[in-house]
Amino acid sequence: MMMNFVHSDLYRLRKSGTLWGMMLFCFAFLLMRYLFEWITVKGMFGLSPAESSVIARSFLDYLAIGSTSGLLLVPTTWFAVWLIASDYKAHSFKSLFATPHARRDYILSKLALSVFLSAVVIIFMLVCSAFMPIVFGLQFELVPRVQQIIGWGVLALLVNSMYSAICIFFAILVANETMAWVCNMLLVLGLAGAAVMAGLNLIPLVLPGSTEIVHAISGCLPVAQCAFMDRGLDVFIQSFDLQHFILVCLAWIIVSGIASMVIFRRRAL
Repeated sequence: MMMNFVHSDLYRLRKSGTLWGMMLFCFAFLLMRYLFEWITVKGMFGLSPAESSVIARSFLDYLAIGSTSGLLLVPTTWFAVWLIASDYKAHSFKSLFATPHARRDYILSKLALSVFLSAVVIIFMLVCSAFMPIVFGLQFELVPRVQQIIGWGVLALLVNSMYSAICIFFAILVANETMAWVCNMLLVLGLAGAAVMAGLNLIPLVLPGSTEIVHAISGCLPVAQCAFMDRGLDVFIQSFDLQHFILVCLAWIIVSGIASMVIFRRRAL
């Protein structure tokens, strides 16, 4: 039953043009970034040859990978939220849940689809990030960094899957198309995470002995895991607790998935 949902969702995404529209959006973003970098390296802003060379070599490390980590959250979380919001708007749940365990399979299908499409989008953007510099004549050493790029892609997949699971939970919780979009944007743009972090930072001012506890809680927030990905390939040469990162992402995915199933099972449709 779950695979039937997945196949149906993929068909809906292709038929509506949503999938190709998001891929085009990602490509256009990268193209604009590289176009700006190409103009910069060509010396429009008076950079010396040495400075231009440094920018060209570091572009793949940070600008193309680090800056796209935040962008990746938009399309990868948007797919599942769009599908759930569309089902709520069309009131089509009753026709979908004619078999036992259909509600569970519905949530699992959205999680599985999010992971799959996250991998597709990440691979697409990494391939574009690797070949666009060649088109614009930017020189960099790619081969020695292939292993790091693949590693970054795996970590990015974990982060995107985590945010997708959380966005699916809120889409199920609010049961409203407009509110689902609002929650999705607040989460993926980091506004909700920044607000929570700001609130936590105020606690030590009231309770001076709570600094370590607040620091531990802050390190387990989704926005903190996303911040690691913003470093680009530098994440592998800076202080980075990989085991903590993986466990936190998996914990958010599992907890959000279970919470979504519990709420969805108890909801009258």
